[in-house]
Amino acid sequence: MQKEQANKYLALGVMSGTSLDGLDLALCSFEQNEKWIFQIEKALTIPYEFEMAQRLQNAHELDGHGLTRLHIDHGRLTGMAIRDFLATAELEPDFIAIHGHTIFHDPAHGLTLQISAVPEVAAETGITTIGDFRSMDLALGGQGAPLVPIGDRMLFGAYDACLNLGGFANVSLERDGNRMAWDVCPVNFLLNRLANERNMEFDTDGNIARSGSLNEGLMTNLEQIAYYQLHAPKSLGREWFEQEVWPLFHEGIPLEDRLHTAVQHMVKRLSSDLAGNAADVLVTGGGAFNKYLIEEFRKKSGITVDVPSDEIVAYKEALIFAFLGLLRLRGEVNVLSSVTGASADHSAGSLVLGLPR
Repeated sequence: MQKEQANKYLALGVMSGTSLDGLDLALCSFEQNEKWIFQIEKALTIPYEFEMAQRLQNAHELDGHGLTRLHIDHGRLTGMAIRDFLATAELEPDFIAIHGHTIFHDPAHGLTLQISAVPEVAAETGITTIGDFRSMDLALGGQGAPLVPIGDRMLFGAYDACLNLGGFANVSLERDGNRMAWDVCPVNFLLNRLANERNMEFDTDGNIARSGSLNEGLMTNLEQIAYYQLHAPKSLGREWFEQEVWPLFHEGIPLEDRLHTAVQHMVKRLSSDLAGNAADVLVTGGGAFNKYLIEEFRKKSGITVDVPSDEIVAYKEALIFAFLGLLRLRGEVNVLSSVTGASADHSAGSLVLGLPR
Protein backbone atom coordinates (compact mmCIF):
# COMPACT_ATOMS: atom_id res chain seq x y z
CA MET A 1 0.00 0.00 0.00
CA GLN A 2 1.33 3.45 -0.84
CA LYS A 3 1.75 5.73 2.13
CA GLU A 4 -0.58 8.35 0.62
CA GLN A 5 -3.41 5.79 0.89
CA ALA A 6 -2.61 4.60 4.40
CA ASN A 7 -4.74 5.31 7.44
CA LYS A 8 -1.89 5.25 9.96
CA TYR A 9 0.98 7.74 10.18
CA LEU A 10 3.77 8.67 12.53
CA ALA A 11 4.60 12.35 12.10
CA LEU A 12 6.82 14.94 13.74
CA GLY A 13 5.37 18.44 14.11
CA VAL A 14 7.75 21.34 14.76
CA MET A 15 6.69 24.79 15.95
CA SER A 16 8.69 27.93 16.72
CA GLY A 17 6.46 30.54 18.34
CA THR A 18 6.72 34.32 18.39
CA SER A 19 7.42 34.25 22.14
CA LEU A 20 10.86 32.73 21.39
CA ASP A 21 10.45 29.94 23.94
CA GLY A 22 12.26 27.53 21.64
CA LEU A 23 11.48 24.67 19.28
CA ASP A 24 8.44 22.57 20.13
CA LEU A 25 8.80 19.01 18.83
CA ALA A 26 5.83 16.65 18.97
CA LEU A 27 6.05 13.09 17.66
CA CYS A 28 2.46 12.10 16.95
CA SER A 29 0.65 9.02 15.72
CA PHE A 30 -2.53 9.38 13.66
CA GLU A 31 -5.08 6.77 12.67
CA GLN A 32 -8.19 7.21 10.56
CA ASN A 33 -11.26 5.13 11.31
CA GLU A 34 -14.55 7.04 11.08
CA LYS A 35 -12.52 10.09 12.06
CA TRP A 36 -8.88 10.89 12.77
CA ILE A 37 -7.60 10.05 16.24
CA PHE A 38 -4.18 11.04 17.56
CA GLN A 39 -1.67 10.33 20.26
CA ILE A 40 1.35 12.45 21.23
CA GLU A 41 4.02 9.76 21.59
CA LYS A 42 6.84 12.02 22.76
CA ALA A 43 7.25 15.79 22.98
CA LEU A 44 9.97 18.21 23.96
CA THR A 45 10.69 21.94 23.91
CA ILE A 46 14.29 22.80 23.13
CA PRO A 47 15.09 26.33 24.35
CA TYR A 48 16.97 28.61 22.00
CA GLU A 49 20.50 29.48 22.99
CA PHE A 50 20.91 33.17 23.69
CA GLU A 51 22.62 33.95 20.37
CA MET A 52 19.90 32.35 18.24
CA ALA A 53 17.14 33.97 20.31
CA GLN A 54 18.74 37.37 19.76
CA ARG A 55 19.13 36.76 16.04
CA LEU A 56 15.47 35.80 15.73
CA GLN A 57 14.30 38.73 17.81
CA ASN A 58 16.19 41.17 15.57
CA ALA A 59 15.66 39.33 12.28
CA HIS A 60 13.23 41.90 10.88
CA GLU A 61 16.10 44.41 10.82
CA LEU A 62 18.47 42.22 8.75
CA ASP A 63 19.40 42.83 5.12
CA GLY A 64 18.75 40.18 2.48
CA HIS A 65 22.08 38.42 2.98
CA GLY A 66 21.73 38.30 6.76
CA LEU A 67 18.16 37.03 6.60
CA THR A 68 19.07 34.32 4.13
CA ARG A 69 21.95 33.26 6.39
CA LEU A 70 19.57 33.03 9.35
CA HIS A 71 17.06 31.07 7.26
CA ILE A 72 19.72 28.47 6.45
CA ASP A 73 21.18 28.39 9.96
CA HIS A 74 17.77 27.97 11.58
CA GLY A 75 16.94 25.12 9.22
CA ARG A 76 20.21 23.37 10.02
CA LEU A 77 19.74 23.91 13.77
CA THR A 78 16.19 22.54 13.51
CA GLY A 79 17.39 19.50 11.58
CA MET A 80 20.10 18.72 14.13
CA ALA A 81 17.66 19.17 17.03
CA ILE A 82 15.22 16.79 15.35
CA ARG A 83 17.92 14.21 14.72
CA ASP A 84 18.96 14.24 18.40
CA PHE A 85 15.32 14.11 19.55
CA LEU A 86 14.50 11.13 17.33
CA ALA A 87 17.59 9.27 18.53
CA THR A 88 16.22 9.38 22.07
CA ALA A 89 12.70 8.50 20.91
CA GLU A 90 14.02 5.49 18.96
CA LEU A 91 11.27 6.06 16.40
CA GLU A 92 11.42 7.48 12.89
CA PRO A 93 8.44 9.42 11.57
CA ASP A 94 7.05 9.06 8.07
CA PHE A 95 7.55 12.80 7.60
CA ILE A 96 8.31 16.09 9.37
CA ALA A 97 6.07 19.14 9.22
CA ILE A 98 7.54 22.49 10.29
CA HIS A 99 5.89 25.84 10.77
CA GLY A 100 9.14 27.80 10.79
CA HIS A 101 9.70 31.03 12.69
CA THR A 102 7.64 34.04 11.61
CA ILE A 103 9.72 37.10 10.74
CA PHE A 104 7.15 39.12 8.79
CA HIS A 105 3.40 38.74 8.55
CA ASP A 106 1.76 41.59 6.64
CA PRO A 107 -1.13 40.09 4.65
CA ALA A 108 -2.49 43.54 3.75
CA HIS A 109 0.54 43.84 1.47
CA GLY A 110 0.66 40.17 0.51
CA LEU A 111 3.74 39.46 2.65
CA THR A 112 4.56 36.66 5.04
CA LEU A 113 7.85 34.96 5.89
CA GLN A 114 8.49 31.95 8.09
CA ILE A 115 12.16 31.03 8.09
CA SER A 116 13.75 27.59 8.58
CA ALA A 117 15.03 26.16 5.33
CA VAL A 118 13.08 22.97 4.59
CA PRO A 119 15.90 21.45 2.47
CA GLU A 120 18.30 21.86 5.39
CA VAL A 121 15.92 19.95 7.68
CA ALA A 122 15.45 17.19 5.12
CA ALA A 123 19.20 16.99 4.50
CA GLU A 124 20.08 16.81 8.21
CA THR A 125 17.44 14.19 9.02
CA GLY A 126 17.07 12.22 5.79
CA ILE A 127 13.29 12.44 6.31
CA THR A 128 10.71 13.96 3.97
CA THR A 129 9.95 17.45 5.27
CA ILE A 130 7.01 19.77 4.62
CA GLY A 131 7.03 23.50 5.37
CA ASP A 132 6.04 26.94 4.05
CA PHE A 133 2.34 26.44 4.79
CA ARG A 134 1.31 30.11 4.47
CA SER A 135 2.59 31.37 1.10
CA MET A 136 0.00 29.67 -1.11
CA ASP A 137 -2.83 31.17 0.89
CA LEU A 138 -1.51 34.70 0.38
CA ALA A 139 -1.11 33.97 -3.33
CA LEU A 140 -4.83 33.10 -3.32
CA GLY A 141 -5.70 36.40 -1.65
CA GLY A 142 -5.97 35.06 1.90
CA GLN A 143 -4.52 36.13 5.23
CA GLY A 144 -2.15 33.16 5.43
CA ALA A 145 -3.47 32.62 8.95
CA PRO A 146 -4.75 31.11 11.11
CA LEU A 147 -3.83 27.62 9.85
CA VAL A 148 -4.72 25.57 12.92
CA PRO A 149 -8.54 25.63 12.54
CA ILE A 150 -8.83 22.61 10.25
CA GLY A 151 -7.05 20.62 12.96
CA ASP A 152 -9.41 22.11 15.53
CA ARG A 153 -12.34 20.89 13.46
CA MET A 154 -11.03 17.40 12.73
CA LEU A 155 -9.21 16.60 15.99
CA PHE A 156 -10.98 18.73 18.64
CA GLY A 157 -14.46 19.09 17.19
CA ALA A 158 -16.18 18.17 20.46
CA TYR A 159 -15.67 21.77 21.67
CA ASP A 160 -17.72 24.77 20.56
CA ALA A 161 -14.49 26.71 20.11
CA CYS A 162 -10.72 26.31 20.38
CA LEU A 163 -8.67 29.18 21.77
CA ASN A 164 -4.90 29.36 21.53
CA LEU A 165 -3.13 31.80 23.82
CA GLY A 166 0.26 32.15 22.17
CA GLY A 167 2.08 35.29 21.08
CA PHE A 168 -1.36 36.35 19.89
CA ALA A 169 -4.72 34.86 20.87
CA ASN A 170 -6.57 33.14 18.06
CA VAL A 171 -9.94 31.44 18.13
CA SER A 172 -11.68 29.00 15.81
CA LEU A 173 -15.29 27.81 15.80
CA GLU A 174 -18.09 26.58 13.56
CA ARG A 175 -20.56 29.13 12.22
CA ASP A 176 -23.35 28.20 9.78
CA GLY A 177 -21.50 25.05 8.74
CA ASN A 178 -18.20 26.81 8.07
CA ARG A 179 -15.09 26.91 10.20
CA MET A 180 -14.29 30.49 11.12
CA ALA A 181 -11.14 31.73 12.82
CA TRP A 182 -9.31 34.93 13.55
CA ASP A 183 -6.61 36.49 15.69
CA VAL A 184 -8.13 38.27 18.69
CA CYS A 185 -5.43 40.28 20.50
CA PRO A 186 -1.83 40.09 21.71
CA VAL A 187 -1.09 37.79 24.64
CA ASN A 188 2.42 36.49 25.36
CA PHE A 189 3.95 38.84 22.81
CA LEU A 190 2.89 41.65 25.16
CA LEU A 191 3.01 40.00 28.58
CA ASN A 192 6.50 38.57 28.11
CA ARG A 193 7.93 41.84 26.82
CA LEU A 194 6.60 43.61 29.89
CA ALA A 195 8.02 40.90 32.19
CA ASN A 196 11.39 41.31 30.47
CA GLU A 197 11.64 44.74 32.10
CA ARG A 198 12.37 42.87 35.34
CA ASN A 199 14.69 40.43 33.60
CA MET A 200 11.99 37.75 33.76
CA GLU A 201 11.09 35.56 30.80
CA PHE A 202 7.43 35.72 31.79
CA ASP A 203 5.12 36.71 34.63
CA THR A 204 4.81 33.39 36.48
CA ASP A 205 1.13 32.52 37.02
CA GLY A 206 0.28 36.16 36.29
CA ASN A 207 1.33 37.09 39.82
CA ILE A 208 2.68 40.55 38.96
CA ALA A 209 -0.45 41.33 36.93
CA ARG A 210 -2.63 40.15 39.81
CA SER A 211 -0.92 42.61 42.17
CA GLY A 212 -1.57 45.63 39.97
CA SER A 213 -4.51 47.97 39.38
CA LEU A 214 -6.42 48.94 36.28
CA ASN A 215 -5.14 52.02 34.47
CA GLU A 216 -8.30 53.49 32.95
CA GLY A 217 -6.48 55.64 30.40
CA LEU A 218 -4.42 52.73 29.08
CA MET A 219 -7.50 50.51 28.96
CA THR A 220 -9.44 53.11 26.97
CA ASN A 221 -6.61 53.51 24.48
CA LEU A 222 -6.29 49.75 24.02
CA GLU A 223 -10.01 49.33 23.42
CA GLN A 224 -9.94 52.01 20.72
CA ILE A 225 -7.45 50.13 18.51
CA ALA A 226 -9.01 49.92 15.05
CA TYR A 227 -8.27 46.21 14.50
CA TYR A 228 -10.90 45.23 17.05
CA GLN A 229 -13.64 46.72 14.86
CA LEU A 230 -12.70 44.61 11.82
CA HIS A 231 -14.60 41.47 10.89
CA ALA A 232 -12.95 38.10 10.22
CA PRO A 233 -10.95 36.97 8.35
CA LYS A 234 -8.22 38.96 10.04
CA SER A 235 -4.80 38.20 11.50
CA LEU A 236 -2.07 39.91 13.50
CA GLY A 237 1.70 40.16 13.30
CA ARG A 238 4.69 41.80 14.93
CA GLU A 239 4.41 44.86 12.68
CA TRP A 240 0.92 45.66 13.96
CA PHE A 241 2.00 45.11 17.57
CA GLU A 242 4.97 47.46 17.25
CA GLN A 243 2.90 50.20 15.63
CA GLU A 244 -0.44 49.98 17.45
CA VAL A 245 0.04 48.35 20.85
CA TRP A 246 3.52 48.70 22.29
CA PRO A 247 3.66 52.55 22.08
CA LEU A 248 0.70 52.66 24.52
CA PHE A 249 2.69 50.89 27.26
CA HIS A 250 5.00 53.75 28.20
CA GLU A 251 7.06 53.44 31.35
CA GLY A 252 5.26 56.24 33.18
CA ILE A 253 2.77 53.62 34.35
CA PRO A 254 3.97 51.12 37.02
CA LEU A 255 4.76 47.70 35.59
CA GLU A 256 2.22 46.00 37.86
CA ASP A 257 -0.54 48.24 36.50
CA ARG A 258 0.52 47.79 32.89
CA LEU A 259 0.45 43.99 33.26
CA HIS A 260 -2.85 44.09 35.15
CA THR A 261 -4.44 46.30 32.49
CA ALA A 262 -3.04 44.14 29.70
CA VAL A 263 -4.67 41.04 31.20
CA GLN A 264 -7.99 42.83 31.70
CA HIS A 265 -7.87 44.02 28.09
CA MET A 266 -7.24 40.46 26.88
CA VAL A 267 -10.12 39.12 28.97
CA LYS A 268 -12.44 41.78 27.58
CA ARG A 269 -11.44 41.07 23.97
CA LEU A 270 -11.71 37.30 24.37
CA SER A 271 -15.06 37.53 26.13
CA SER A 272 -16.40 39.91 23.48
CA ASP A 273 -15.32 37.72 20.55
CA LEU A 274 -16.67 34.51 22.07
CA ALA A 275 -19.90 35.86 23.57
CA GLY A 276 -22.85 34.12 21.96
CA ASN A 277 -20.54 31.95 19.86
CA ALA A 278 -19.46 29.27 22.34
CA ALA A 279 -20.64 27.68 25.57
CA ASP A 280 -17.42 25.73 26.06
CA VAL A 281 -13.91 26.42 24.83
CA LEU A 282 -10.66 24.45 24.80
CA VAL A 283 -7.77 26.70 25.82
CA THR A 284 -4.17 25.88 24.92
CA GLY A 285 -0.88 27.69 24.31
CA GLY A 286 1.55 29.22 26.79
CA GLY A 287 -1.04 31.72 28.06
CA ALA A 288 -3.08 28.82 29.43
CA PHE A 289 -0.43 28.52 32.17
CA ASN A 290 -1.15 32.10 33.29
CA LYS A 291 -3.45 31.36 36.23
CA TYR A 292 -4.59 34.95 36.67
CA LEU A 293 -5.54 35.30 32.99
CA ILE A 294 -7.51 32.04 33.02
CA GLU A 295 -9.26 32.85 36.33
CA GLU A 296 -10.37 36.25 35.03
CA PHE A 297 -11.49 34.82 31.70
CA ARG A 298 -13.58 32.15 33.42
CA LYS A 299 -15.13 34.66 35.81
CA LYS A 300 -15.95 37.42 33.34
CA SER A 301 -16.89 35.47 30.20
CA GLY A 302 -19.37 33.01 31.72
CA ILE A 303 -17.97 30.38 29.33
CA THR A 304 -16.92 26.88 30.38
CA VAL A 305 -13.13 27.04 29.98
CA ASP A 306 -11.36 23.68 29.62
CA VAL A 307 -7.59 23.72 30.07
CA PRO A 308 -6.45 20.19 29.12
CA SER A 309 -3.30 18.29 30.08
CA ASP A 310 -0.02 20.21 30.11
CA GLU A 311 1.09 18.16 27.09
CA ILE A 312 -1.87 19.27 24.96
CA VAL A 313 -1.59 22.85 26.22
CA ALA A 314 2.07 23.06 25.27
CA TYR A 315 2.14 21.02 22.06
CA LYS A 316 -1.26 21.40 20.40
CA GLU A 317 0.13 23.66 17.65
CA ALA A 318 3.00 21.29 16.90
CA LEU A 319 0.50 18.42 16.88
CA ILE A 320 -1.74 20.22 14.39
CA PHE A 321 1.13 21.15 12.10
CA ALA A 322 2.00 17.45 12.00
CA PHE A 323 -1.63 16.89 10.97
CA LEU A 324 -1.44 19.63 8.32
CA GLY A 325 1.58 17.82 6.91
CA LEU A 326 -0.38 14.57 6.87
CA LEU A 327 -3.17 16.20 4.86
CA ARG A 328 -0.63 17.75 2.48
CA LEU A 329 1.04 14.38 1.96
CA ARG A 330 -2.35 12.92 1.04
CA GLY A 331 -3.16 15.84 -1.26
CA GLU A 332 -6.15 16.81 0.89
CA VAL A 333 -7.35 20.28 1.90
CA ASN A 334 -5.46 21.64 4.90
CA VAL A 335 -6.27 25.36 4.62
CA LEU A 336 -9.87 26.62 4.70
CA SER A 337 -10.89 29.68 2.69
CA SER A 338 -13.68 30.36 5.21
CA VAL A 339 -10.90 30.96 7.77
CA THR A 340 -8.33 32.89 5.75
CA GLY A 341 -10.41 34.63 3.10
CA ALA A 342 -8.52 32.94 0.25
CA SER A 343 -10.31 32.35 -3.06
CA ALA A 344 -10.38 28.57 -2.52
CA ASP A 345 -9.71 25.79 -0.05
CA HIS A 346 -6.34 24.25 -0.84
CA SER A 347 -3.59 21.84 0.19
CA ALA A 348 -0.63 23.98 1.26
CA GLY A 349 2.99 23.19 2.03
CA SER A 350 6.26 22.75 0.14
CA LEU A 351 7.56 19.18 0.29
CA VAL A 352 11.21 18.09 0.10
CA LEU A 353 11.92 14.38 -0.10
CA GLY A 354 14.43 13.05 2.39
CA LEU A 355 17.42 11.04 1.25
CA PRO A 356 18.65 7.99 3.15
CA ARG A 357 21.54 8.94 5.41
